[in-house]
Amino acid sequence: MTSQYVDDMALVACLQDINSTSYCQFINTLASWFDSSFLDLNVAKTKELCLGRSWRERGTGLLLTFMTISTKGQEVEQVTYFKYLGTITDNQLTFKENVDFIYKKGRQRLALLRKMRSFNTSQRTLSMVYKSLTETVLTYNIVPWYGNLSVKQTNWHKSSIRPVRSLNKNNSHFWTYIPRQ
Repeated sequence: MTSQYVDDMALVACLQDINSTSYCQFINTLASWFDSSFLDLNVAKTKELCLGRSWRERGTGLLLTFMTISTKGQEVEQVTYFKYLGTITDNQLTFKENVDFIYKKGRQRLALLRKMRSFNTSQRTLSMVYKSLTETVLTYNIVPWYGNLSVKQTNWHKSSIRPVRSLNKNNSHFWTYIPRQ
């Protein structure tokens, strides 16, 4: 038998306290199930993202952190953000890293449009390239992150329409969701 790898799997749990042993037991049960199903859980690539804020212990005021999970004799790395299915999620659900990533990627795609415009490419072609290469990046999974933009990022978004309008003389084909930094 050969082992298969599991890609892009997410386990979501709501913990009532910071030291949830039932969560740790479930992780180990899941790892055992992977082994019995000939699936390989690569603990070195496994990340844990704990959403929410840390708690302070009553009375002492000490900052408590989430318990470290270990399986197969290795500790699972706790991260403050990670990319899952194309969206960067952070532990406070601000999506700041995601917005920054989209901004950079969108600016690269807009540079391509500017370059194409310098070659006197038709408006129809520019519109098609924008809608297929740029707009898809800028609007991918927009529902969770767009509502979490700060006032500053929203202002960047409004001002980012200007570069797109400069590509199109009649302003009818282009629109964008790039927050400018």
